[in-house]
Amino acid sequence: MRGLPIWILSLCLGNSLLAAAAAAPAANAPAPLPDVHRSGFVYCVNGILNTFNPQMAAAA
Repeated sequence: MRGLPIWILSLCLGNSLLAAAAAAPAANAPAPLPDVHRSGFVYCVNGILNTFNPQMAAAA
């Protein structure tokens, strides 16, 4: 019988710690990247991703 209260206490503490961890925001979460497809045409040259927006190009 003596082990039962310790087991219940550890169960309650464990659940409260899990709830606190789930409620805390992730401190190291990276910021979302902007959608590259809204920048214009997406193309790849030599493994490097590039974009071209004809509305932003200077008239020649």
